[in-house]
Amino acid sequence: MFCLMSLMRPRTYVELGTHYGASFFAVCQAIEEYKIDCFPVAIDLWVGDKHAGYYQEDVYSTFKWIHQNKYSGVGSALRKDFSEAAQDFEAKSIDLIHIDGLHTYEAVKNDYETWLPKVTENGVLLFHDTAVRERGFGVWELWDEIKDKHASFNFTHTHGLGIIALGRADTNPIVALLEIINSSKGSMESFDNFFKLIGERVTGESLAKNELERNQEKFRTLSIFRSLARHARSFLNSR
Repeated sequence: MFCLMSLMRPRTYVELGTHYGASFFAVCQAIEEYKIDCFPVAIDLWVGDKHAGYYQEDVYSTFKWIHQNKYSGVGSALRKDFSEAAQDFEAKSIDLIHIDGLHTYEAVKNDYETWLPKVTENGVLLFHDTAVRERGFGVWELWDEIKDKHASFNFTHTHGLGIIALGRADTNPIVALLEIINSSKGSMESFDNFFKLIGERVTGESLAKNELERNQEKFRTLSIFRSLARHARSFLNSR
């Protein structure tokens, strides 16, 4: 997301399906670090669905707390149905949109057809979970239908992420980049693997941090037990 934000420098970013806000806050961070004049909007009902699972109000409360305390003044959140929220945006007003709502074929196709007219002529669309082919996920089906209509690239690692870039190479830098990447199988594999390695490193560092925290908690617990054992032995010896 950082790479895309730095290359595009979009004026408007819309995210359909935000949950805790991992990708949305990555955009907010990129806006601040790269000083991008961009207004990001998170759109979600924050109740979940049959694919993400249904959840309680604490998910939205957590998102809201992070937004207010970490990225105050950066963008906004709309707690609306996607179709309802689309009425708040003019035609060709969105530079970058991330579609990550309900993942059935019918739902994602409706999101695509509803929001495509809202995207600028040189805009970019992201589709999450293009690699998932179970539990009724149908993003991959829509992806197969639209990937050849525009410049595109599909990251195959983890759950998959499809990129569609509108316009021409001389007006959209992402189209130009994708044309270079798609020029050979080798460059496509290298591009995919590059971001796969970055993702694995970030995930690995996160897992290592969590493991360290768990071990530190174990050490603290063990220290308490040892202290109690010493006191117990001291008490027994004194009797």
